[in-house]
Amino acid sequence: NLIFVSEKLANSEDSLRYLKLLKSIPAQFALANQEDLRIKLFASTVSIELELLTKRGDLTHALKQLLFIDEGLDRYEEKLSVARRSFIRLKLTVVCLANKEWNHARRQLSKLLNDPEIDTHVVHLANAYLLSLLLDIETGNTELFSYAQKNMQRYLKSRDKYHEGEQLISQGLLKIARASNNIERSERWQEFCEKLERFQTAVNTFEFIDLRSWATSRWKNLSYEE
Repeated sequence: NLIFVSEKLANSEDSLRYLKLLKSIPAQFALANQEDLRIKLFASTVSIELELLTKRGDLTHALKQLLFIDEGLDRYEEKLSVARRSFIRLKLTVVCLANKEWNHARRQLSKLLNDPEIDTHVVHLANAYLLSLLLDIETGNTELFSYAQKNMQRYLKSRDKYHEGEQLISQGLLKIARASNNIERSERWQEFCEKLERFQTAVNTFEFIDLRSWATSRWKNLSYEE
């Protein structure tokens, strides 16, 4: 709690200091026979650090944690709650997308979408569908885009999450995927960005990526981190 309070008060140095103290616990105490505590420390420190770094837009730094976090997830996957492991994998997916680490992003999404328990977390699965569509656009893998977009649409409708803002996003991404060249795609990103301005406070379903910033970066040919 001290970490998040410090961050809310814009005391970045304090929040990083508290996080460093939390991360140092395993080195200070003998935890060899306390696996539950090791798992809790891994999950909490990783979640907090990813949350801080992604909210600050420090996605290059976040990428440096990828291998460590990925190894920990593979090691503790079955012992973490579905909410915790899907939260971490969604944050990692955004970091990988922002840094154009397409294969790593696809691996995280594969793990997410094949998790038999993720259906119990509507917002997490909805975000996994969305990030998968963004990855397909970025990699030019749009042959089955319409099918994937309809899957997301059906899922949102079945959970009463397909309202005006979600419709705009779903249909806007389909138009972008269908663009025939880079100029047209840039124009459609611009159009999408302008429409998102009307829904920036209305769409709460897709909370893991700032879609307006993503659209702006694609329209203006900037990095998402910028």
